[in-house]
Amino acid sequence: AAEGGASKLTQREDAYADHEGSWKQVYSETRIRVFLTYGVHALTADEVTLWTESIGRFVEYLTFRETAVTDAEVEVLVSCCPNLKSLDLSFTQITARTIQLLVQQTRSLAECSVAGCNLSTTDVDALRRHCTENRRRTS
Repeated sequence: AAEGGASKLTQREDAYADHEGSWKQVYSETRIRVFLTYGVHALTADEVTLWTESIGRFVEYLTFRETAVTDAEVEVLVSCCPNLKSLDLSFTQITARTIQLLVQQTRSLAECSVAGCNLSTTDVDALRRHCTENRRRTS
């Protein structure tokens, strides 16, 4: 009977560890989204260090749709969040500089919406190709 109890405890611990990871992801994504929505001027060096050394690795999915996000915020984002898979930058103030950053610095980004942004067809095509290559590489 003691053995069965130990097995159930291990199962609960495993479930907790998985659950804890999910909460870390939600917390990290929410914190980074909120701070970047306020703009890079709202960031302290300590906050960026926290993202780089700790919570940034949990960030996979973010939306900044219809916010005032610019190239500056995206630059911080890609430097701190190496596992970013999905990003919605629709109707933001990004430029070709953001596309360059995403193409050069993201290896996990598989989808990125830039609808309503002031970008050339060349920029949008470059981003689309980059995301397609990343999907192939990770599947």
